[in-house]
Amino acid sequence: MIYLLAEIKANPNCTEKAQALLESLIAPTHLEEGCESYKLFADQNVAGLFVMQEVWHSQAHLDAHLESAHFLNFLTTAEEYKLFESVTLRPMNLVG
Repeated sequence: MIYLLAEIKANPNCTEKAQALLESLIAPTHLEEGCESYKLFADQNVAGLFVMQEVWHSQAHLDAHLESAHFLNFLTTAEEYKLFESVTLRPMNLVG
């Protein structure tokens, strides 16, 4: 299994549009082969800070996700509207 946390900070004044774009990834990603879990969280204390928690059956499944039409559209839209200040990917090991 591949465990990944993506910490995503929206640019100021873009929080709602950024959240909507992130939410648009959820349904089509759940339909992808190898997607075990794909959940979006919003920080309760830091406006515009999101965490996407992902679990994939293999690196090949994650790689396919990164090449999917909906993910590539997400990247294009995020760049076009300059929605995100930062994105930090954190590969994780399950320890419990």
